[in-house]
Amino acid sequence: MKAIISHDIDLLTVWEHKNDLAIPKLIVRSSIELAIGSIYSTEYLLRFKELVENKLHNLEELMEFDKEKKVPSTFFIGVNKGLGLSYSLTDAEYWIKRIMEKGFDVGVHGIEFNDLKAIKTEYESFKQMSGLSAFGIRMHYLRNSKNTLEFLNKAGYIFDSSLYK
Repeated sequence: MKAIISHDIDLLTVWEHKNDLAIPKLIVRSSIELAIGSIYSTEYLLRFKELVENKLHNLEELMEFDKEKKVPSTFFIGVNKGLGLSYSLTDAEYWIKRIMEKGFDVGVHGIEFNDLKAIKTEYESFKQMSGLSAFGIRMHYLRNSKNTLEFLNKAGYIFDSSLYK
């Protein structure tokens, strides 16, 4: 059996969510979890520290852990916005290159799943940013339709890690 470790990158900064409810939901959910005892006060404070530091991820730490433990991982970065995936293309490009510098595989965290033209646009955006000619995709929220796999193949993706059984 071969294990495939994938990291979907949904959040990068606090500021990318200034126009949605992600941050208020994080605050309310964390407060409820603290009140009912499902998290400790140290976890609660760490979550607020991330907000203050404008960092909603631990990508550097995760890459260091995976490298140290020899975990073969693929990181999936969005190159389109939707469904709470809101970071800028500049941030996406930075992290695509940073992940590649660290020696990990990187692919598209796809938003489009039911429109061949839009799927091709995501593919081409990622290809241009990464300089890669072969890469895969993992759909945001694992969305798909009866045509998704055919469209992904036509766009040029070499694999899709969205489907599960």
